Amino acid sequence: MAASATATRIGPQTKRAARVADRIVEDVIAAGWPVGSIIGSEAELVARYQVSRAVFCEAVRLLEHQQVAQARRGPGGASSSPKRRRTR
Repeated sequence: MAASATATRIGPQTKRAARVADRIVEDVIAAGWPVGSIIGSEAELVARYQVSRAVFCEAVRLLEHQQVAQARRGPGGASSSPKRRRTR
């Protein structure tokens, strides 16, 4: 397995967050979720990946930075792709 592209900072929490981010990407691809699909609430995903809320939030930040996923407030939590701004 190649080194994670999400591991940009060193530290146990960040490394774990990078591994969780990689697992989320793998799960989205494996499930074939279309762009914009809601992949679960924060509570559901924290339980699914068995990590703390802090680690999960860092994983989502990594995915948002890579424009792979987007956290949303309210029901649903995270989606499989960020909204893209229209350019004129």
